[in-house]
Amino acid sequence: MGTEIANKLTIAEMDTYARAIVASGFCGFKKPEEVVTLALIAQDEGRSIGSVARDYHIVQGRPSLKADAMLARYQTAGGKVKWVTLTDAACEAEFSHPASGTFTLSWTIEQAKKAGLTNTPTWSKYPRAMLRARVVSEGIRTSYPAVLCGTYTPEECEDMAAEEKAERAQSKREPEQVKPAPKPAVKAAGPIEAEIVKQEPAQSKAAEVTPEQATANFLEVVSKICKKGAPFASQALTAMGVGDLQAIPAGDRHALVNDLKKRIADLQARQKEIEDVPF
Repeated sequence: MGTEIANKLTIAEMDTYARAIVASGFCGFKKPEEVVTLALIAQDEGRSIGSVARDYHIVQGRPSLKADAMLARYQTAGGKVKWVTLTDAACEAEFSHPASGTFTLSWTIEQAKKAGLTNTPTWSKYPRAMLRARVVSEGIRTSYPAVLCGTYTPEECEDMAAEEKAERAQSKREPEQVKPAPKPAVKAAGPIEAEIVKQEPAQSKAAEVTPEQATANFLEVVSKICKKGAPFASQALTAMGVGDLQAIPAGDRHALVNDLKKRIADLQARQKEIEDVPF
């Protein structure tokens, strides 16, 4: 499917398309929301949905770029990688790019143990693959980060999920006394905020808008923001850790929209500063 088709899809059409992909078992997607998220990334990157589905995984709600896809994009952008060591105990590679020069980077199983990463079945079964993914991600992020736009490998996302799980377990054992946050002051709504407010059903009118319609309206607003904020929307969503948009609670949608707008604006401003630098 071409990019031009992805750009023309409405949220409703995208949802129908996503359900068909899940039903077919394509690329192992389990939820339509995962496909919708990748469709938004494809739309933002100017790629076809099929190519993004091939290159990305959704791990614990996070869009993650496969290590092989990272390497392919890095090499397409002029980077070179020479593997020095590839074993279950250590992986080392030499990275070279005109923007950063040449350097060598390695990951050992001892480093992984010290970082608390090896207490998972995947690390036990495939230590070399996990070490290789760490070298690829860190090396490319150091050498030419524009390739990644803030994304991580599926292996790193799995490690993050394990760390978050351990932190939640620790917090349950040692609960902290947290005071409820004060309610934010009501302020005048801007155009996007007003649109969100209209889409979220008020308590007195709960029967007029179903939760399904409210979710569809929310996704439509996010899609409009992503189109307007291209090519920075994908990087912003990834940095926010947003994966399953439909799973965002109704009470958090207003804040998510504002955060997404701010991040896109910051990225656009940063890009403008880079373009304005004289060479």
